[in-house]
Amino acid sequence: MEIDLKIVDAIKNNDLNRINFFKQEIAKELRNKGIDIEKIDSLCEEILMEAVNGYTKETPIRFLFYIKKIINSKVSTLKNDFLKEKEIDILKFYLTKHNGYYLNTYYIAKKLKLSEEFIYNTVNKAIKNKEETKKYLPNFENDLKQRRDFFEYNNDSLTNAKIKLILYYTGKIDNKCYTVEELKDIYNWPLEIMKKRLRKSFAVLKRDNNLDKLLEKEPSLKDIIYDKAKEIGIDLIMNNHANKEKISTLGLTDKERDILILLEKNKDKPLTNKKMAELLGYNTTKAYTYAKSLIKAKAKGNEEIIKEVNELHPDFLRKNSILTKKEIKILKLLDEHSKVPLSNKEMAELLEYKNKETYTAVKTALLKKIREDEKVKEEALKICPNLLNKEVLLNSKEIEILKLLNKHKNKPLTDQEMARLLEYKYNYSYITAKYRLLKKIEKNENVKALALKIYPELFDKDQVLTSRETMMLKILKETENRIISDEELAEMIGFRNKDAYNYAKRKLYKKIEESEKIKEEALKIYPDFINYMKSLTIREIEILSILKEHQDNPLSNEEMAKLLGYKNEKTYNSAKSTLKRKIKDNDEIAAKIKEIYPEFLEEIDLTDKEKKVLNLLSEHQDNPLSNEEMAKLLGYKNINSYFRFKKNMSKKLSENIELKERLLSKYPFLERKVTLTNNEITILKEYYHINSGQTSYKSTNEIANDLNYSYQTIYSFKEKALKKITSDTTCKEQIIRVYPHFEDDLMIKNNYSSKNSINLTETELSNVKNYQNLINKKDSIKKGLEALNNSIFKDFMEFCSLKEQLILAFSLGFFNKHPFNSKDVADIFNIDEISVINLTHECLSFTRNRLEQKDKTKVKSSFQ
Repeated sequence: MEIDLKIVDAIKNNDLNRINFFKQEIAKELRNKGIDIEKIDSLCEEILMEAVNGYTKETPIRFLFYIKKIINSKVSTLKNDFLKEKEIDILKFYLTKHNGYYLNTYYIAKKLKLSEEFIYNTVNKAIKNKEETKKYLPNFENDLKQRRDFFEYNNDSLTNAKIKLILYYTGKIDNKCYTVEELKDIYNWPLEIMKKRLRKSFAVLKRDNNLDKLLEKEPSLKDIIYDKAKEIGIDLIMNNHANKEKISTLGLTDKERDILILLEKNKDKPLTNKKMAELLGYNTTKAYTYAKSLIKAKAKGNEEIIKEVNELHPDFLRKNSILTKKEIKILKLLDEHSKVPLSNKEMAELLEYKNKETYTAVKTALLKKIREDEKVKEEALKICPNLLNKEVLLNSKEIEILKLLNKHKNKPLTDQEMARLLEYKYNYSYITAKYRLLKKIEKNENVKALALKIYPELFDKDQVLTSRETMMLKILKETENRIISDEELAEMIGFRNKDAYNYAKRKLYKKIEESEKIKEEALKIYPDFINYMKSLTIREIEILSILKEHQDNPLSNEEMAKLLGYKNEKTYNSAKSTLKRKIKDNDEIAAKIKEIYPEFLEEIDLTDKEKKVLNLLSEHQDNPLSNEEMAKLLGYKNINSYFRFKKNMSKKLSENIELKERLLSKYPFLERKVTLTNNEITILKEYYHINSGQTSYKSTNEIANDLNYSYQTIYSFKEKALKKITSDTTCKEQIIRVYPHFEDDLMIKNNYSSKNSINLTETELSNVKNYQNLINKKDSIKKGLEALNNSIFKDFMEFCSLKEQLILAFSLGFFNKHPFNSKDVADIFNIDEISVINLTHECLSFTRNRLEQKDKTKVKSSFQ
């Protein structure tokens, strides 16, 4: 903290270097948070002065983090004034063409001097809330579609949209070849854009194997695609194998011979494609390169042309045979710095490449070229003999890292400080470079020897504590008797967040275990650090005790925080998270918690979603919900997501036997029981029950439409439900409880046959009460009764009067192509409905028993 106070004094004494440095840091932070550029200068001055005046000996955090704290409080008040307006400006910029092109988020961020992340979040927010966005930008949806269309038709891949456009133009849609003008009306695009997109769609066929892929999908295009492409100025001839064979039968033209002669003439000092095109009279470089590729196509499989080409320019058909000027320049520079290689960034700067990525790509292509061709390899090794030597030593940046580590070996710098001093843009860039360096040192003894010359203590485990680790131990010692969250501790020590703080704490603990020297030094600062890491604190024991006390009627997090004296709910949650993490790292702590409050271990093992599922299953265990209902209540997008969750949870329980046993003791219904779901019961009723006024059974398609399912799903539900009922007594009891006449309805439908059901006229139906007079005639009623007496119900008919037989004929479906509902039968005969129900049930029970006895007799006789 003394250093920070010196910095504050320097700023107060008008140290311009310090002032400018901190103003730059503040401006950078404000830009990242999306603050308007016009306001940044005045805010930088204001924030810096506030920080300088407010920072004292008692301030528990570093000066830079104190500034960031002030920035956060300022931004939260500023955002209400300008953010909406700023977001609208960004969206307008995002949706507007600039010189005929839309800009991507990187260039928009650069132009507006904002962070790319801020641009991305703004656009994403607008897309997710389209209706809200339309209030500010009414044409937002249309403008967004135009932007997406632009990128859809301006990339180099063969998309479905491009294929569709090609099919329209070649007459494979509607059997008509649409003109550009007609397509313009279909797509609602200006004529110029339509022409460009059509050309682009055909031009993509020249890339990779796109033409072959399209012809595989649409073989009928083979005869027309080339001519239609030529109409709009695209030559696909080089992309078709059959045409390549035709090309190989053609001879060389005079202009093609001129190309080969000029290439041979300048083989020692190759000319650029642009210069070659000018000398040979080609309009563009592209036209020249196409002509060169045509020579190679003609040479394929044609010995005469190969012979002629080799006479004119022997190296022409040799793949990548000559090094370019740029490649020679790279090799010379690599050779010059072979002892201490330059970094890719330094190489890119010296060779005047746009950035290090461009240089890396060129270098990779060069190495590939060298490996593939012996002649090129020979030429390259003449220029740079050590090019392919695997024992590459350290580059200048790596040497710089080692020197800086050695310089601060007695008081190591943090990764953040190292990154800043080595001019890395991000902390993780330095961490990655350091990791790669260590890997390189491990693999190569020569590199290791050189590294140890620069930094002898590189592999010395007895290193000292870093400045941040020292500060962390001091703050933990100072705050050991205070209630303080991990977030607050992280902020005080200067960590990005609580996760970074907890990671550093565990890393320090590991260092202490590995090194006696560090252990001694750490325990001087905070003697109880090891106990602090290994045991439960008084506060944690208190949390567990209160949770156990209120386990039957759990308190909310807010109530727990208040009861335990935490600053707020967030602080309490942080303490609970720390406790959970301790359990995962330490079996001793887990054993202690098991003694105090075993259910807490369940909280750790189960996610919030899993707890919610268990509570829902418990709530509806008597009448289980269907998978669809569960998925909906849990907020899943579809039933498949819920199935995946169930599968993962089952796997988790099978792998964790202890957790499974704990859950079964609390939720015994988890023991696999077969039950019918609400959906299955509903479908069975729809299938087997005839309602009053209904003149036929519902078909599977009708049920599917009514319940908004597919035919296959309904059929599957029905079969599954019947299987459960026949194989499990619990399911049978369940269906009879909720659908008492199920067995009767099932038997009626299973034995119903439309062939044996006789149609009655309206007159016959209205006169059915005069059954005694009608029965003697040879009419429809008599036929229906005969069908009944020849059915499986015939044995019961011996005990029935004529009237009762007629009632059963209607109930069991022997008239009018459907079983009649008991209420409808009662109305026909003018009797009580209960009489019809009882008689039908008696008939069905009698018949069912007879059939079961016959089955038993058959089984007995088969064993005799």
